[in-house]
Amino acid sequence: MAKPKRKGIPLERVEKWIVKKNPVEVTKRFVRVRVKHPRLFHPRTFRVHDIGRLGHSKRVAGILRKTGKWSTQGYLVSRADLKRLDPRTLGILRQIKQRHGIAVRLKKVI
Repeated sequence: MAKPKRKGIPLERVEKWIVKKNPVEVTKRFVRVRVKHPRLFHPRTFRVHDIGRLGHSKRVAGILRKTGKWSTQGYLVSRADLKRLDPRTLGILRQIKQRHGIAVRLKKVI
């Protein structure tokens, strides 16, 4: 007998995932702040938009599966700007907290 295919996380529970997990990931150049789970979006529809100065902070957007409308999936914030405590980057972090309720603790990121 063939094993049944394992399904991923159901879309209904995906919103709870973002609350349980830490939505902040640190990479070599950026700090990724996830606002929504990637499975809520159609694959291959993600686009990256510069916010602030060119090449520093970015917004990741995609098309939602349910509505077909564009929505923000997350943000990429430059680690170099965070280390220098650049006021423009700190302003972007404040806006992320106001809009989405996600606070980034700089001690864990830097």
